Amino acid sequence: MKFYTIPKWTKYIAQDSNGNWWAYDEKPKYDLRLDWSASGNCQQIFPVVASTLSQYKGIYQYLDA
Repeated sequence: MKFYTIPKWTKYIAQDSNGNWWAYDEKPKYDLRLDWSASGNCQQIFPVVASTLSQYKGIYQYLDA
């Protein structure tokens, strides 16, 4: 099992269609072919504990697109 820390630059978090969580510094956009995408920094994070996410501007799941 891999463990990731949430980067300090993270402003948004999104879950892709495979259940993976990603940290973004810019608001991600959803593309049906590509899942979530953003022009800034992006890093996979895992595992995600819901109680740790309240500090971020947006939390998106692929079903929210």
